[in-house]
Amino acid sequence: MGDQFAAYRRVRGDRHAGDKPVHFPKGSEYIWEWFLGCCSARTGSGFGPNPLAHSEIVAWVTAAGYGPLEPWEFDTIRRIDGEYMRSQREMAEGRDKKSRQHAGRRGRR
Repeated sequence: MGDQFAAYRRVRGDRHAGDKPVHFPKGSEYIWEWFLGCCSARTGSGFGPNPLAHSEIVAWVTAAGYGPLEPWEFDTIRRIDGEYMRSQREMAEGRDKKSRQHAGRRGRR
């Protein structure tokens, strides 16, 4: 499954090359659970996942019975999503690079 959850590792504080740990203030870990819930309804395209729309975040939190969101909670979910999307782009770029390298080796035969 690759390195799909680099943002998750950062939130947990795991150290991997290039990762920066992210720590939630004590008692705010539920934000991560909300983010995962929002991700369960994430849309995508043929090119990968789409960022969470503002309306999707609010709709999920409200439907799950947790709303309304505090501004800092909303901002934190958006920031986590930004990290998730960045990790997805990096993975895609890595796959593209490996694919080009592999294609180059096949062409030299």
